[in-house]
Amino acid sequence: MHNSKLEWLAHYIIQNRLLIYASPDLLAEIKKVIHYPKIKKLLNAPASNYIDIITALILVKKDIPIVISSPDPDDDYLFDLAKFADAKVIICGDKLLLNWKESPVKMMSKKEFEELY
Repeated sequence: MHNSKLEWLAHYIIQNRLLIYASPDLLAEIKKVIHYPKIKKLLNAPASNYIDIITALILVKKDIPIVISSPDPDDDYLFDLAKFADAKVIICGDKLLLNWKESPVKMMSKKEFEELY
């Protein structure tokens, strides 16, 4: 995500007083993925800067039980976190999850989110 998009997102979150929840599992996933070569080449600043911004914008919730079975068991914790936080939507790029008709939380692509907001 380019700096201008990251700045827009941070501003949008603050301006609209959005609460962004994460679990330790999600934070660990972000910290791992941000170092993938295909992601690092998109960054305009060191990965640690992005992690600092992300951790400043989120509320970490621990000990959330896994009860939802999604099409991708590795992502079950995301749905449990969303239900725990009473989230209205999950933004993701995973086509399997975006097409999951029985999702307990509305799924939306980044592009859909940007078009709406």
